Amino acid sequence: QGATGALILEIPREDRKAQADLLAEKLREVLADRAKINRSQKMREIRIRGMEISTTEREVVEHVVEYGGCEPADVQTGKIRTTPNGSRSLWLRCPLTAAKKVAERETLAIGWTQARAELLDFRLLQCYRCLERGHVQQNCKSGTDRSRNCYRCGESGHQ
Repeated sequence: QGATGALILEIPREDRKAQADLLAEKLREVLADRAKINRSQKMREIRIRGMEISTTEREVVEHVVEYGGCEPADVQTGKIRTTPNGSRSLWLRCPLTAAKKVAERETLAIGWTQARAELLDFRLLQCYRCLERGHVQQNCKSGTDRSRNCYRCGESGHQ
Protein backbone atom coordinates (compact mmCIF):
# COMPACT_ATOMS: atom_id res chain seq x y z
CA GLN A 1 0.00 0.00 0.00
CA GLY A 2 1.27 3.47 -0.91
CA ALA A 3 1.58 6.53 1.32
CA THR A 4 -1.74 7.85 -0.01
CA GLY A 5 -3.55 4.56 0.60
CA ALA A 6 -3.32 3.44 -3.03
CA LEU A 7 -2.87 -0.24 -3.86
CA ILE A 8 0.57 -1.00 -5.32
CA LEU A 9 1.26 -4.17 -7.28
CA GLU A 10 4.86 -5.20 -7.94
CA ILE A 11 5.77 -7.62 -10.70
CA PRO A 12 8.94 -9.58 -9.81
CA ARG A 13 9.75 -11.01 -13.25
CA GLU A 14 12.60 -10.37 -15.66
CA ASP A 15 10.21 -8.92 -18.25
CA ARG A 16 8.40 -6.86 -15.61
CA LYS A 17 8.21 -3.67 -17.71
CA ALA A 18 6.28 -5.38 -20.51
CA GLN A 19 4.17 -7.34 -18.01
CA ALA A 20 3.36 -4.18 -16.02
CA ASP A 21 2.31 -2.38 -19.20
CA LEU A 22 0.08 -5.30 -20.17
CA LEU A 23 -1.47 -5.51 -16.68
CA ALA A 24 -2.11 -1.75 -16.59
CA GLU A 25 -3.78 -1.90 -20.01
CA LYS A 26 -6.06 -4.77 -18.97
CA LEU A 27 -6.96 -3.08 -15.66
CA ARG A 28 -7.87 0.12 -17.52
CA GLU A 29 -10.20 -1.91 -19.76
CA VAL A 30 -11.89 -3.67 -16.83
CA LEU A 31 -12.06 -0.81 -14.32
CA ALA A 32 -12.55 2.02 -16.85
CA ASP A 33 -13.40 5.18 -14.86
CA ARG A 34 -13.88 3.49 -11.46
CA ALA A 35 -10.16 3.56 -10.60
CA LYS A 36 -7.02 5.43 -11.60
CA ILE A 37 -4.47 3.04 -13.09
CA ASN A 38 -0.86 4.19 -13.11
CA ARG A 39 2.22 2.20 -14.04
CA SER A 40 4.79 3.83 -11.83
CA GLN A 41 8.45 3.10 -11.34
CA LYS A 42 11.10 4.15 -8.86
CA MET A 43 12.36 7.59 -9.81
CA ARG A 44 15.34 9.65 -8.72
CA GLU A 45 16.17 13.32 -9.06
CA ILE A 46 19.43 14.50 -10.57
CA ARG A 47 20.93 17.89 -11.35
CA ILE A 48 22.94 18.63 -14.48
CA ARG A 49 25.34 21.59 -14.06
CA GLY A 50 27.72 23.52 -16.27
CA MET A 51 25.78 23.66 -19.53
CA GLU A 52 26.52 26.22 -22.21
CA ILE A 53 24.03 28.98 -23.03
CA SER A 54 22.69 27.33 -26.20
CA THR A 55 21.79 24.04 -24.48
CA THR A 56 18.07 23.25 -24.29
CA GLU A 57 16.11 21.00 -21.93
CA ARG A 58 15.36 18.71 -24.87
CA GLU A 59 19.07 18.20 -25.60
CA VAL A 60 19.70 17.27 -21.98
CA VAL A 61 16.81 14.77 -22.04
CA GLU A 62 18.24 13.21 -25.22
CA HIS A 63 21.60 12.71 -23.51
CA VAL A 64 20.02 11.29 -20.34
CA VAL A 65 18.03 8.85 -22.49
CA GLU A 66 21.20 7.87 -24.38
CA TYR A 67 23.43 7.46 -21.32
CA GLY A 68 20.77 6.14 -18.94
CA GLY A 69 18.91 3.78 -21.26
CA CYS A 70 15.39 4.99 -20.49
CA GLU A 71 12.49 6.34 -22.54
CA PRO A 72 12.10 10.11 -23.20
CA ALA A 73 8.57 9.96 -21.74
CA ASP A 74 10.06 8.74 -18.43
CA VAL A 75 12.17 11.90 -17.99
CA GLN A 76 10.65 14.99 -16.34
CA THR A 77 12.54 18.27 -16.32
CA GLY A 78 12.33 21.71 -14.86
CA LYS A 79 13.58 24.83 -16.62
CA ILE A 80 17.26 25.54 -17.11
CA ARG A 81 18.30 28.10 -14.49
CA THR A 82 21.23 30.46 -14.48
CA THR A 83 23.02 30.91 -11.16
CA PRO A 84 24.49 34.26 -10.01
CA ASN A 85 27.96 33.16 -11.18
CA GLY A 86 26.60 32.51 -14.69
CA SER A 87 26.63 28.70 -14.75
CA ARG A 88 23.49 26.93 -15.91
CA SER A 89 21.82 23.94 -14.25
CA LEU A 90 18.78 21.74 -14.81
CA TRP A 91 16.80 19.60 -12.36
CA LEU A 92 15.29 16.42 -13.73
CA ARG A 93 13.62 13.23 -12.55
CA CYS A 94 14.11 9.91 -14.32
CA PRO A 95 13.95 6.17 -13.52
CA LEU A 96 16.30 5.13 -10.73
CA THR A 97 18.46 2.88 -12.92
CA ALA A 98 18.92 5.62 -15.53
CA ALA A 99 19.72 8.23 -12.87
CA LYS A 100 22.41 5.99 -11.38
CA LYS A 101 23.99 5.36 -14.80
CA VAL A 102 24.04 9.07 -15.63
CA ALA A 103 25.47 10.02 -12.21
CA GLU A 104 28.17 7.32 -12.43
CA ARG A 105 29.44 8.94 -15.64
CA GLU A 106 29.86 12.20 -13.69
CA THR A 107 30.21 14.21 -16.93
CA LEU A 108 27.98 14.38 -19.98
CA ALA A 109 29.16 15.73 -23.33
CA ILE A 110 26.32 18.14 -24.09
CA GLY A 111 26.99 20.58 -26.91
CA TRP A 112 30.46 22.06 -26.54
CA THR A 113 30.80 21.42 -22.81
CA GLN A 114 31.23 18.62 -20.32
CA ALA A 115 28.27 19.05 -17.98
CA ARG A 116 28.34 17.43 -14.53
CA ALA A 117 25.60 15.16 -13.21
CA GLU A 118 24.84 14.56 -9.54
CA LEU A 119 22.20 12.53 -7.72
CA LEU A 120 20.08 14.68 -5.41
CA ASP A 121 19.15 13.65 -1.88
CA PHE A 122 15.72 12.13 -1.32
CA ARG A 123 13.06 14.57 -0.15
CA LEU A 124 11.04 13.70 2.93
CA LEU A 125 7.27 13.47 2.67
CA GLN A 126 5.56 16.74 3.57
CA CYS A 127 1.85 17.25 4.13
CA TYR A 128 0.26 19.94 1.95
CA ARG A 129 -2.37 20.60 4.63
CA CYS A 130 -0.44 21.10 7.89
CA LEU A 131 3.05 21.39 6.29
CA GLU A 132 4.52 18.88 8.77
CA ARG A 133 6.97 16.26 7.53
CA GLY A 134 6.57 12.49 7.55
CA HIS A 135 3.04 12.08 6.21
CA VAL A 136 0.79 13.16 3.34
CA GLN A 137 -2.51 15.04 3.30
CA GLN A 138 -4.63 11.87 3.08
CA ASN A 139 -3.18 10.67 6.41
CA CYS A 140 -3.11 14.08 8.17
CA LYS A 141 -4.46 14.05 11.73
CA SER A 142 -3.64 17.70 12.49
CA GLY A 143 -6.44 20.16 13.12
CA THR A 144 -4.36 23.01 11.70
CA ASP A 145 -4.84 23.98 8.05
CA ARG A 146 -1.77 25.72 6.62
CA SER A 147 -2.56 24.89 2.98
CA ARG A 148 -2.58 28.59 2.02
CA ASN A 149 0.85 29.20 3.61
CA CYS A 150 4.23 29.01 1.89
CA TYR A 151 5.29 25.39 1.37
CA ARG A 152 8.93 26.19 2.19
CA CYS A 153 8.82 28.50 5.21
CA GLY A 154 5.24 27.98 6.49
CA GLU A 155 4.50 31.72 6.69
CA SER A 156 1.37 33.33 5.24
CA GLY A 157 1.29 36.20 2.75
CA HIS A 158 3.19 34.50 -0.07
CA GLN A 159 3.37 31.07 -1.70
